[in-house]
Amino acid sequence: MSREQDEPKVMDEEMLQQAIVEQGLQGQSGQKTLAEPEGVYQLRLDFRNLSFNNIEVIEGLDSLVKLQDLSLFNNRISVIENLDALQNLNILSIGNNSIAQLDNVLYLKQFKNLRTLNLAGNPICDEEDFKTFVTAKLPDLVYLDYRRQE
Repeated sequence: MSREQDEPKVMDEEMLQQAIVEQGLQGQSGQKTLAEPEGVYQLRLDFRNLSFNNIEVIEGLDSLVKLQDLSLFNNRISVIENLDALQNLNILSIGNNSIAQLDNVLYLKQFKNLRTLNLAGNPICDEEDFKTFVTAKLPDLVYLDYRRQE
């Protein structure tokens, strides 16, 4: 693995644009571009090009207001933040990162449409009351870490 692949990264327009092109996402004009972010409903920024993205900070998603499904699996994220504009978020996969504080779950309370959350593989999952805490704070979740909530 090269040193460049190991270095932490921050989401920027270039990374988002590349993901949109690779995933074949298109705006209303039919172009694969961030120029029409209102047409993007799903975005994966996880395992790409046989390497990890090494994202440490979530940012740059403000224009994707209709985004419903976001995967940030297998990165270096330690804080869930900067997702305020994604009020249509239904699925968030942020497993295998570095999230260790239960306060991150409180941030997710604002997403009224969130039904599926994957935090598996984060240090937060080792907390004794993890599952109880998450289900108490996010009662509308249907799936937590690949399991249906009763």
